[in-house]
Amino acid sequence: MTLPDGWQVFDLSNPAGKTAIDAFVKVNPAFATAIQSFLAMPNVLLAVNGLLGDAVVILPIGSQGLSLSQIGESFTAQFAAVPGLASVPPAEPTTLPGGDAVHWDLSLTVNKPGGGTVTPKESVYLFVKGPTAAMVEFVSPGGGSDPEESTIVQSFQFQP
Repeated sequence: MTLPDGWQVFDLSNPAGKTAIDAFVKVNPAFATAIQSFLAMPNVLLAVNGLLGDAVVILPIGSQGLSLSQIGESFTAQFAAVPGLASVPPAEPTTLPGGDAVHWDLSLTVNKPGGGTVTPKESVYLFVKGPTAAMVEFVSPGGGSDPEESTIVQSFQFQP
């Protein structure tokens, strides 16, 4: 995946990153288990655009021999349990240069560490190739879409 200028890979082991994540979990305890699972997974990539405040997360997972459709159905069912989700989004099949994918647009409300709430927009893509599935998630904390999402997701390719 190619990241445009202005995007930087975020080191999840950096103490500043841990402090920010801990602050988020403190005011959004319903996300604690999911975030701890995310942090424990190997090969997770988090990149941020410091100018826009947007982020992209790439999470490789084993497909366990399941098809894109089967894993996509599982994701849709799991979205129903996401705290603060406005409604369960429909899965939208799409074809990108990296292969067939499923896409979801999510809107949820979460608490801000300083008080109040924010309604970020999340755009999630799922790709499957052989034994590997990859979730590519874009997060725009201020809502709306990341203007570089299409460019980034179009560059996604499985590596041998």
